[in-house]
Amino acid sequence: MGNRIKSILGEFGLNSGADKKAVWATELGYSDVMYGYTQEQVAAYLMRTLMLNEMYGFFDRVYFYCLYNEGSNPSESEHNFGLLNTWKNVSTPLSAKPAYLATAFYNKIIQDAKFIGTAPEISAVSGNKLYTAEFADNTRNIKVIWNTESGRNSERMTSESFSLSLKTTYIYDMYGNLIEKCENKSSVTLTIGRGPIY
Repeated sequence: MGNRIKSILGEFGLNSGADKKAVWATELGYSDVMYGYTQEQVAAYLMRTLMLNEMYGFFDRVYFYCLYNEGSNPSESEHNFGLLNTWKNVSTPLSAKPAYLATAFYNKIIQDAKFIGTAPEISAVSGNKLYTAEFADNTRNIKVIWNTESGRNSERMTSESFSLSLKTTYIYDMYGNLIEKCENKSSVTLTIGRGPIY
């Protein structure tokens, strides 16, 4: 959608130079209603959306809808888009949901790193489609990988081996939990699901 909008702006000379117009996604989100996505799925899909936006440049800015749940009814879709739980009629107002934790870690680890490449690939082990994104700044090289074969009602996990070229490599889940610190290892095997691994 973002590329289509940019294409239309280009037709009118508004996609470059002094007249360039920014394209913003202002209400991006997933509701974790009782019969919809789980809170973990929402976190994974939001992070994947941010990375795909970096990879393909759909939008100049992305804003999640919304910061906190607008109500406390678990079966009402509009009450459950928040990164935080509601403050209304709950024992712990504005408590963090998985999507908030994943967003906080994404912002912390990516910071000012620039997207430098990607490689959608088919796993030789499982046949699943994996996405990798690579970001870098002056001191860090960050690789992110996730499995696109996981659907809404099932998660297809795959174990994959990856070559390591650095003396020390840190591997984190999408919430910032350290999975493994690899020192002087030439490879590592990871279980890849819908949630990005850094």
